[in-house]
Amino acid sequence: MVAAMLFYRYQRALCVVIVAVLWPWREGPALFADGQVQCQAKTDVCGCVFDDGSGTIDVSSLANTDGTPRFQTVPGGPHNETYYYNPCTPFNKVTCSEAAVCVVNANGENATQVGDAETATWIYQAQGQGGVNASVLIANYQHRGSDFISQSFVKFVCDPSASTPTFELENDDNNVYYFTLTSKCACPNAAGCSSGGNTSGTEGQMSTGSYMLILLFVAIFVYLAAGMVFNSTQRHATGLELVPNVTFWRAVPGYIKDGCMFATCNVCGRWKGTYQEIN
Repeated sequence: MVAAMLFYRYQRALCVVIVAVLWPWREGPALFADGQVQCQAKTDVCGCVFDDGSGTIDVSSLANTDGTPRFQTVPGGPHNETYYYNPCTPFNKVTCSEAAVCVVNANGENATQVGDAETATWIYQAQGQGGVNASVLIANYQHRGSDFISQSFVKFVCDPSASTPTFELENDDNNVYYFTLTSKCACPNAAGCSSGGNTSGTEGQMSTGSYMLILLFVAIFVYLAAGMVFNSTQRHATGLELVPNVTFWRAVPGYIKDGCMFATCNVCGRWKGTYQEIN
C-alpha cells in the first residue's frame, strides 16, 4: 500500500528520470548514435580516432607527400574550374600555397585557395541506424583571404569495395564548397590504410620488379623478332630454323639436366658424367 502511494505521488518525476536515461539510446548503441562518438586530436593519425577507443579512420594513405595534390575533379561549373585536394599534407598549385583545397580556372593560370591544410578539423557524423559504415567522416578547411573567408567540407564516404578512391564536387555556394571522397580507407579500422601517405602521386604504382619483368619480355620479343627476320632474309631459313641460335636453345634442356644431376648426385658419388679436358 505504501509503495503504491509513493508511486502514485512521484510517478511524474519517475517518468522524467526514465526518459532522461533512455533518450540517448533511442537510436541504438552509443557507437552509432548521433553525437555519441567524437574524434580525438592525434598528431600521428590523419582522420579520426574515436574518443571511446572503438576504432580509427586513418586517411593518410590517400594523401600525396611530395607537395602535389592527390585528387582533382573533372573540369566543370560555370567557369569550367578544376578543384584540387590533398588530405593530410599541404600542396602548392599555381598561386595556392600550403593548401588543402585549391580552385584553378579553365586556362590554368589563376587559382583561388579555398582551404588551408593547417586548419583541418575532423568531424565524425553518424547517419541513422546503419552502423559505422553508414556514417561519414567530414574534414573542414578554411581560408581567410584579404576580403573573404572560404570554407571547404570534404565528406569521406566508406565503401569497402572502393580500392581506387573517387573525388567529386557536390556544391559550390558562395565561397562554401562541398566535396565527396569515396574510398575503402574511409571505413573504420580499414586494412592497408595506415600512416605513410602516397609518395608516388598515384595509387597502385607498379613496383621496380614489375618494370623489370616488362623490360625482360620486351627484350625477349625484340630478340625473337629480329632474329627470325635476319634468319629468314639472310640465311633463308624456314620452320624452327628461323629461331635465332636454335642449336643453342635445343641444347639448353640437356645443360639443365646435367647441371641438376651434378648438383644432386656428385655429393653421393653417383655422377657418371665426363668432361673433355681443355688443353
